[in-house]
Amino acid sequence: MAARDARALSLADLTNRDAAAGLKAALEQGANVAVQLLGRTDGFWGDDRVRIPLPEWLQRGESALKLMGRGREVDELKVGVNRAAEQAVPEAKHLLVNAVRTMSVKDAKSILAGGDDSVTKFFAEKTRAPLATRFLPIVTKV
Repeated sequence: MAARDARALSLADLTNRDAAAGLKAALEQGANVAVQLLGRTDGFWGDDRVRIPLPEWLQRGESALKLMGRGREVDELKVGVNRAAEQAVPEAKHLLVNAVRTMSVKDAKSILAGGDDSVTKFFAEKTRAPLATRFLPIVTKV
């Protein structure tokens, strides 16, 4: 009987807390996997989907710099930006996981009802300032 009752449950039977708990579990797992994948050599540089490009103003001058014999420096800068990100990403793990663990039911509802960038907006709101504080010393060394 319990098995039949369990199968009869639908999405409408989920409580807000159940939905929030499921979302939290998925986001925490996703944060851990993202840090694991990106926080290693070639995590950014080796993947075209996440490789960090030079700022647009530098991209506009890239061909001119290469014509002036500065191509090696431009290439080193591209690699350096991505290597800095790879070194900094592990610092994000605690902040991302903490943001997920302290997520309210209201936050979860906003994410579930929001658009494609709702998770990004949530993490930006909760972690942008502390991430900048933790990342800056790392990226300025590279």
